Amino acid sequence: MEQLDEDDENIINFAIECAQYKTALRFCTKFKKMKLIETSLLPSLLDEFVNTKELIETNWMNFKKYKNRLQEVKEMKRNKSVDLYDPYYATKDSDLYSDVGSTIASSSGSGRSYRSSKNRRKHERKVASLKEGSQYEDTALIMVLHNLVTSTFELRIQVKEINIVLSCLGKDLEAITLQTSLEKTLKEMKESFKEIWSNTFTLEATSAAVAAENIPEGCSVIPQGMATLESHLRIAPVVQDLQWKLEGLNL
Repeated sequence: MEQLDEDDENIINFAIECAQYKTALRFCTKFKKMKLIETSLLPSLLDEFVNTKELIETNWMNFKKYKNRLQEVKEMKRNKSVDLYDPYYATKDSDLYSDVGSTIASSSGSGRSYRSSKNRRKHERKVASLKEGSQYEDTALIMVLHNLVTSTFELRIQVKEINIVLSCLGKDLEAITLQTSLEKTLKEMKESFKEIWSNTFTLEATSAAVAAENIPEGCSVIPQGMATLESHLRIAPVVQDLQWKLEGLNL
């Protein structure tokens, strides 16, 4: 009996370590280990609550910071374009393609050719940098903003699982706080989609990628700037509707 008792506790503790809080709660009830709820499950659950809440807040602060910086970079580029305006090039897409920065090199070169995967990897690391003032900072900002949105929306199921157990254990205030925090963050992120991934941006980024692919025969191209963005990054994140909010958890 002692061995069976120890095995039951190990199962519950393993579920807690794996953040399977609903499973742990079910096993506590099934194996009549209610004491473990107070000594093991609840402390771990509250730690998870705090960590998840802080993650949501951090993601939101970073999102605002990078979104504001993107607007600054766009404004600086617009002002620079006006300062460098030349009527001779008024009908040309000079600004778009200088921003794209596709580097075309002869494919007949020797071992120095950019064809080597090693050089390509080095180049890709240099293309998009969040360092303020870097040439393709706007590209890096788009990438990190897209990732922040995606990762934050992926927290919905995790928050739902945490809140179910919090509510079961009488921690409604914590559950309300977590759900409200995520709901507000997701709403404000989504309201920024059109500002970040505007139709103009999507068109220019797609045109840049197409231009980088349609190069003269006998040449190789190293895409730079917006031309390096994968197709899913040129548009706002596609968000799937999920039933993640618990009824009754509203302030």
